[in-house]
Amino acid sequence: MRFLLFGLSFISPRSGSCPGFQFFFSLLGGGFIAGWLSSFANTYFHEMIQAVAPNSDFFWNQYESAIAGPLFEEPFKLIPIFFVLYLFNVRRIKSIFLLAIASGLGFQIVEDFCLYPSRHARRILLRSIWYPRVGS
Repeated sequence: MRFLLFGLSFISPRSGSCPGFQFFFSLLGGGFIAGWLSSFANTYFHEMIQAVAPNSDFFWNQYESAIAGPLFEEPFKLIPIFFVLYLFNVRRIKSIFLLAIASGLGFQIVEDFCLYPSRHARRILLRSIWYPRVGS
């Protein structure tokens, strides 16, 4: 809770370091720009690996996400930061760090709400197919 209040103190309009709309643009950009671009890039990377090396299941099943994450997701998180820096002419280093945190937070929120519920829904669907309720 203290960390949240500390972060929100930088966003307040009276502090002048990082107005809320810059934080909001970075949060949305991290979620939608970085999240969707990395989703497409990870999908295309997976398809490319399957086309290039279809029989190397052991290596790519274990290490594909470890390679694709730093290769695509991290650079895509920088796009909203550069966009906000260009639009709003932010110069203070604390504000830039806060915008980077907002971009990463937006990306993580979109990843959590898009990736994990689909895995959970898939598990529930498979469980209902394999283990139907008796007597209902």
